[in-house]
Amino acid sequence: MKALRQPGGIQSPGGFGAFVNTVCNNVLFEMYRSHSKTTPLEEEAGAALPDPGMDAEAAVGLDEDRAHVRAIMDTLPQKERQLLHWLFFEEADKDEVCRRLGIDRNYLRVLLHRAKQRFKTEFVGS
Repeated sequence: MKALRQPGGIQSPGGFGAFVNTVCNNVLFEMYRSHSKTTPLEEEAGAALPDPGMDAEAAVGLDEDRAHVRAIMDTLPQKERQLLHWLFFEEADKDEVCRRLGIDRNYLRVLLHRAKQRFKTEFVGS
């Protein structure tokens, strides 16, 4: 309606149909763009996508590394395995881990140091 009232807007009545059609197309395209930008992916979908910069050999090496870490984690004592899992895989808050284990932050530091040392020894030794 604003284009009808502006000087130099629609010059002839025959062009009104084309003008309305163009405006409708633009509104439709804008709606498509806005929906496509805000459609979130599921969190698990992003984890399943391969890294485009990674070749097949690197992907196989990564799988082997993961299997190696799992094997080493299986050899650790239950408490150390659980501690490493909480802090490095789940990225749990250290205060929450202390609460779960019933310890203070200083003792958590000692336990974490021991667990990391044992993991490192197993990793280097294998």
